[in-house]
Amino acid sequence: MSSMWNLNCMDQLVEKSLPCTFHGCLPGSDCCHYSFRFGHELNRNVNNDIKKAVKNQLEEDEAVIQVAMKTYFFTKRKEKKREASGKAESFRRKQARRQRKQQKLMRRKETLKKCSSVDEETKDKLKAVMNTMYMSSEDTDSLAEFDSSDDDLGITRKAKPLRKRPLLWRAKFLNDTFSMLDKRHERKLNKMGVVLYMTRREGSASTRPLPDGSPSWAVRSSHLERDNE
Repeated sequence: MSSMWNLNCMDQLVEKSLPCTFHGCLPGSDCCHYSFRFGHELNRNVNNDIKKAVKNQLEEDEAVIQVAMKTYFFTKRKEKKREASGKAESFRRKQARRQRKQQKLMRRKETLKKCSSVDEETKDKLKAVMNTMYMSSEDTDSLAEFDSSDDDLGITRKAKPLRKRPLLWRAKFLNDTFSMLDKRHERKLNKMGVVLYMTRREGSASTRPLPDGSPSWAVRSSHLERDNE
């Protein structure tokens, strides 16, 4: 159960599943005093009530519940501080970019695994670069928050185009491979009748440096020569 525990689960328990009796709280409001420490007397009764309610609903060790509650508390406190300092919007944009990149990476890995046109030797070679360090950044002026966890599925409104920031040091072979995997995924969605609202356009080049220890076949020869000078 511990590995399955996450902040969303705790958030749902606090705001929806639990009786809203903590200091007269209503659903969606804050029951804790985030300007004080977790164990402060103003938070002690709330914490005890939450712990009892969670234990009644889930068969979970009390120590695990305590860790989850602390994680939730400090995450919410950081959120409150960002809102107070006006940094909440930029943080959400950063998180949206990070999530979008992780989702794209997972799709590429899954597509490569099922791709019969790529031999097993090449697949093993590509494992070394199937991570976010070798992926182009994608920025947008829109937060593009959708109901679905996949930015290509279940979209409820049209978002502004993403600006791809190409990595100039990435080899043509790797560019072509990533492009092939993305197109295969798009064709799969088209067959399912999914309309792609999230469009991507070429933007300015990324200034992100070449990752240390990059395999030579993944890097343009011009950049390898430059690094050897």
